[in-house]
Order: sequence, then C-alpha cells, then structure tokens
Amino acid sequence: MPVWPATEAISLLPRKGKITLSPKHVGTAIHKYKLQDPAQQRRNAIAAGIRHREKYRNMNTRTAVINVKMRMNVLRIYRKNTRDSTCHAIESDMRWIDEHYGYGGETKNVCREPMARIDGSTT
Repeated sequence: MPVWPATEAISLLPRKGKITLSPKHVGTAIHKYKLQDPAQQRRNAIAAGIRHREKYRNMNTRTAVINVKMRMNVLRIYRKNTRDSTCHAIESDMRWIDEHYGYGGETKNVCREPMARIDGSTT
C-alpha cells in the first residue's frame, strides 16, 4: 500500500456560508431597508447602507455600490417566481442605483408578472 508523504497536503474546497434572505443587510441599523416601505424610504436606506460601507468597511463608492447590488440581486433571485410586488420593488431599487450612482451595470427584468385578478386588474 502506498503511503502518503507527510509534506503533501490535501486541499479541500471551502464551505459555503448560509445565505440569509432578510433584506436587513442592505440598509443600516438606523435606516432599515424594508420591502413594505415606500420607495423614497427604501432608497434612503440604500444610500445610508452605501455610505456605511464606505465609512466603516473602508470601501470606495464603486465597491460599496456593487456590494449592495449583489446583495439585492440575491434577494431578487429568491423572490423572482413569487407573484407579489416584492421582486418588482427590489428591481426598481436596483434601477434607481443604476441611475443615481452609475455603477454595477444594467438591471434586467427577471421578475414574473403579477397574476391578474378576477376583475382584470393586476396586483
């Protein structure tokens, strides 16, 4: 039987951490990002979260914006097949980041259309 040399190490893949689906990691403790809030309040929380990353995590603006957009993209992907308005709210906020900051590329539609009600209107 061959014996492994003591100097050779076996490399293992790193373990993935759990992904929390809570949107609280987008804003700050004072300005919380909540999907049920109005658009202006959500966008204030996004801007505060970007400023917080710049100041306390020593990121430049571009890195902070891309970090927030990546986080929001995870939230959007997990909600894309639901037919409520949460996915559309996240998508709208990501487009606002594109317009306001100009980093992170273009945001495309991935959300499903809401179901039509019996009376013909959408949710």
